[in-house]
Amino acid sequence: MKKILLPIFVAILLSSTVFYSKLTLPKGDEVHYLISAESIVNDGDLYLENNYSIDTIRKFGYEALDRHIVVGRGGHEVLGHGLTIFPILIAPFYFVAGRLGVSLFLGIIAFFLFKETVRFCQSVSTDTIVVWGVCLSFFLTLPLAQYSLLIFPEIMAGLLIIYILRKTFLSNKLTLGSALLIGLLPWIHLRFLTVSIFFILFWLSKSLRKSAKTLVLPLILVLLYFLTNFAVFGGFDINKSFMNAASVYSGDIISNVINLLVDRQYGLISNNPMFILVIPGMYFWFRRSRGKAITILLLIGSVLAPFINSNDWHGGFAPPGRYLVAIIPVVIPAAVLTIAYAKSLLAKAIWLSGFIWGYLVYLINLLNMPNNGFLYKDGITPYLSELSVRTGFYLYRLIPGYFPDEKITTLHWLWIGLILLVSYLISRGARVGKRVFR
Repeated sequence: MKKILLPIFVAILLSSTVFYSKLTLPKGDEVHYLISAESIVNDGDLYLENNYSIDTIRKFGYEALDRHIVVGRGGHEVLGHGLTIFPILIAPFYFVAGRLGVSLFLGIIAFFLFKETVRFCQSVSTDTIVVWGVCLSFFLTLPLAQYSLLIFPEIMAGLLIIYILRKTFLSNKLTLGSALLIGLLPWIHLRFLTVSIFFILFWLSKSLRKSAKTLVLPLILVLLYFLTNFAVFGGFDINKSFMNAASVYSGDIISNVINLLVDRQYGLISNNPMFILVIPGMYFWFRRSRGKAITILLLIGSVLAPFINSNDWHGGFAPPGRYLVAIIPVVIPAAVLTIAYAKSLLAKAIWLSGFIWGYLVYLINLLNMPNNGFLYKDGITPYLSELSVRTGFYLYRLIPGYFPDEKITTLHWLWIGLILLVSYLISRGARVGKRVFR
């Protein structure tokens, strides 16, 4: 199975990466990360005063571009995405081959993320066909498929999270490497500080005496993060390192959770129905390994915590599921459990039809010019617009939308009820083995 599917995945990932980087413009935050890398390569610094020149932005296909900057210590203009080493990490690959070099580097990250996800899923099922089939299905559909092509830090954070989880969760020990990566998580993006804290608390709960020495490293790295933030931005107020930080936290948590699942533009399930399989899978996980299932749910909560009450829950003008990308590999084992344990044809039908639907959605969104999968808050995702125009049947009216009215409707609750009903039907009568983890 590995000898067949792994080369297929690599070929699809490589060809898609080259296609996307060659034929599309970097959009959203992508271009600003590239401009920061340009500053590092050509100026040897992170200061962007001279890097939004017309000559620079033309390299990325633009004649005009908003400046994503905040003013830091000494009046220097710094990238307004918070303190992050992401531009530093991609700079060597930008130096070698420009945007294509960065995209190929992140493609390699996605490849290792896939392999780590497969390894983690093998801890819940010995069925090689199911493990590889489910993992490949999720990595070829939204959001993982597109974010494997894009220049965002989420795929990199996803690799760190799944690696740390697999090493600490299954081996029951905290290695020096895992401790280092726990401390580096906020350096990838401040959103992952809560994940870093989760892993520190998780390991402290295992054994305080054994953990104390090893956990000094991540604590030092987290402290250094805040000290560096002070040195660059001239204060300990983290919001000063972000653009528009004051206007972000005005959303509704319940609405955000619902829309993360079923929003017609940004929802996970409406763009990729295979995510329905995660819900009964978490039930199976809980039935057989309650402590581990609760730990996974707490980890998911630590990823959601920084943005779940934000009006920017959808990740801004970006493909669906941006802020969830880093945690999706962690829940793929739940889908594996569903396919492995559920005896009804319903689960298999959702898997097969969901993959076909999800892959077509991904292709339609990706090839839709000129945005190529980037969504702008108009309320309808490209595949629904395309199907509505070509069929004359306004399919999008059947799927709830939060934008532009910003209201939860009866249709939202009907979809949530339908998802829960389907999850119940899948889990009913399933025979769960004595052990989830080998």
